[in-house]
Amino acid sequence: LLNRGIHPVRVAEGFEKAAEVAIETLDKIGDRVEFSSENIDPLVTTAMTTLSSKIINVNKEKMARIAVNAVLNVADIERGDVNFDMIRMEGKPGGSLEDTEL
Repeated sequence: LLNRGIHPVRVAEGFEKAAEVAIETLDKIGDRVEFSSENIDPLVTTAMTTLSSKIINVNKEKMARIAVNAVLNVADIERGDVNFDMIRMEGKPGGSLEDTEL
């Protein structure tokens, strides 16, 4: 856009407007998932929907629980913020999915 002669302020305003429209649209179409520290099952169910691989299928619930617990361990629930940089995976040669732990 800058190469077309559009002023940088206009470009920034356009991105801000696009972000507003995106947030409004997500608010309209999004579902709220209610959970608590005592009831993480809705989060586990949501995580399981993303783990539809044949490789992981047998261990899908275990892996989903590990993922949810990893996120909750670093999440600031009150602020609605998660520092994903604090989560990492390590592979160990010779291990199997059943050996996976948090």
